[in-house]
Amino acid sequence: MLKYADGRRKHHIPQSTGKEVRLHEMDFNLFRGLRRYPCLPTALAARFYGGLLQSFQDRAKWLTHEKSVFLPDNTPVEGPMLVRPWELTAAPPSAEPAWYENSEVASGLVPTKAPAIPQRDDKRHRGMGSSIGATFELDGPEHGFEAVHHEEIFLHDRFPTTPKHVTRPAWNPLQIEYEGRKYEPDALMGLHVAEGHDFYVREHDRGGVPFSRREKEGTSNKEKLDNFLWLFTKVRGLRLYEDAWGLPNLRALFITTSQGRIDTCLKYLEGKPYAERILFKALPQFHRKTWKAPRETIKELFTPWQTVAGYVDITKP
Repeated sequence: MLKYADGRRKHHIPQSTGKEVRLHEMDFNLFRGLRRYPCLPTALAARFYGGLLQSFQDRAKWLTHEKSVFLPDNTPVEGPMLVRPWELTAAPPSAEPAWYENSEVASGLVPTKAPAIPQRDDKRHRGMGSSIGATFELDGPEHGFEAVHHEEIFLHDRFPTTPKHVTRPAWNPLQIEYEGRKYEPDALMGLHVAEGHDFYVREHDRGGVPFSRREKEGTSNKEKLDNFLWLFTKVRGLRLYEDAWGLPNLRALFITTSQGRIDTCLKYLEGKPYAERILFKALPQFHRKTWKAPRETIKELFTPWQTVAGYVDITKP
């Protein structure tokens, strides 16, 4: 086994087997899901492949580290190889889950056992965001809506090529800047219901940051709330979110780990303009110290969300 100087395991990616694999529609559904939500637990990754965990795990062995693949119309695809995982998980749902993530060196499935993820590594933060986003997409139709990923928002005709007031880097349309202030949400999404679209920015808090900080380094929940309120302000007739992303409406979802953290945020927001547009949900399973990788979609996301004005059901317009 290869190891770094400090004793940590160095993963060795083997050479190509040279096998050829024909890709099916479910494979592309899986690749699309991993592109949108780049760090998923096994159970959610399997849902993008049709929902059968064992079928997904069996297929993963064929979709990794092959020399060439074929599209459904028999067209060969030559390009980046799919990386073979160094630890394929073939355990039943009751066993320890693995995270499947998009590799930075190729477009393959790279599972990493959750306990091996360092506590300070943002993989857990990405895993929380990916699990939440994937839940909205996978279970949305059962609740009367379809989730709209930010990549669809960026391709829409309403998305401004050049905003009038804010600046937005071409390489990251989520990041916006106005008068020296920068902001990038953890996620941007829409919910398409029969009556139209509702749009949301999301922030994910794993219980590791204080409500406020005296020092400038690091973020805080107070800063996240202030960024939400900042998005709703008008600049010469346009709200910042309209100018930045071309959205007709926007609300904010703040997902944290306890009711106590929500109560602190609500107290801070009392009496502030636009405070009712910020919705809160507590998901204790994502706390940084008591981390539990979800083995299914997160049903709590479809129950009413708390605001300064009461509770709101986001599944209804």
